[in-house]
Amino acid sequence: DNMMDRMIAALTLAFQKVGKDGSYLRSRDGYIDQDDSFSCVEWMPHLNKTERSISVKMIAYQPRNIKRFGLPTVIGTTSLYDFNNGHLVTICDAVILTAIRTGAASAIASQILARPDSSIIGLVGAGSQAVTQLHALSRIFSIREVLVYDIDPKVAHSFPERTEFLDIPVRVCSLKELEQRS
Repeated sequence: DNMMDRMIAALTLAFQKVGKDGSYLRSRDGYIDQDDSFSCVEWMPHLNKTERSISVKMIAYQPRNIKRFGLPTVIGTTSLYDFNNGHLVTICDAVILTAIRTGAASAIASQILARPDSSIIGLVGAGSQAVTQLHALSRIFSIREVLVYDIDPKVAHSFPERTEFLDIPVRVCSLKELEQRS
């Protein structure tokens, strides 16, 4: 909880600073392989003028990874470079960082867009990203129920156990029910 709270606070501050602190965020770019389940590889560069650094996050979305190679659907790496000389300073896995950051971004957006008394969460997709999104939302809202749907019934039915640490009732439902409840 502490880590997610810190990420939500830091990301809120970062959103408020965008374009005001001399940093520069380029649009993401990448490649899509339409012949292979719409797999893609994307890169997201960011220049931080204050710290004189450039970070680049590379994310690969490969829907067939699990069945083909026993690897996760999403794989990523973040690298940090010294802007003064181009030297690689750090390289690290980006999968967990991305999941936590995206969960926090969802909570920030939901806090702005949703009713403050919202207490039922509907999730379409129950993969690993849904866990961090629900975690972040639970730090912003008093959630009394979660409805979840996933195209893979095994993934959907494993979601309550994977989010047990949040102590929030989770019920797997059909997409139709989820649509009707929204």
